[in-house]
Amino acid sequence: MNNAYCTSLQSRCLKRQVGAIIIKEEKEVMQYKNDSGDQVGGYYLISAGCNNVPEGQPDCSKEYKTCYRDKKKISLFEKIRHCPNCGQKLREGKCSNKKCEYSKTKSEVRESFLLGKALDLCRALHAEENAILQISYLGGFPLKGTVLYTTTFPCLLCAKKIIANGIREVVYVEPYPVEEARQMLESANVKLTKFEGVKAQSFYKLFKDYH
Repeated sequence: MNNAYCTSLQSRCLKRQVGAIIIKEEKEVMQYKNDSGDQVGGYYLISAGCNNVPEGQPDCSKEYKTCYRDKKKISLFEKIRHCPNCGQKLREGKCSNKKCEYSKTKSEVRESFLLGKALDLCRALHAEENAILQISYLGGFPLKGTVLYTTTFPCLLCAKKIIANGIREVVYVEPYPVEEARQMLESANVKLTKFEGVKAQSFYKLFKDYH
């Protein structure tokens, strides 16, 4: 997980820095003894990625001076001015139909309409995607049976790629609000492990004032 956090520092995303690595366990080679003298297998890192725009594309900070997804969401929200229940116009998040009980703040309306769709609007490849794509870019390596460490739980888009490539386990730190991603991974028998322990992020927070 330390490697995943270090990789996340390469992200130029304005919203969230995410890092992911993929490891291959090797029980027959690279064996060693731990402090207790037990013979244990080893592993090696085969790929790493963070959330960044594709190579050669300008960052959002340079091209738009802000997050492109947020800019697009606001633009789309302006087009959504009708109550999803009765079709009447919304006024400050409230339905103009007095018989309708629909009432939400602008931010809640925006999230309820656009949270799922907005992921497709992001210009960046996700950390898990970049880690998987790096394998094909470097010549290919079978990912079946590998383990993916990520600083944030995968979204639904990445969950499908994880399943399709045969990754057997996902170790994550931060949760993610899209329950469909968890359900799909569990239905595919992908092991989901919540990471516990001291993380690199803790060290960064502790020592950053002294850099």
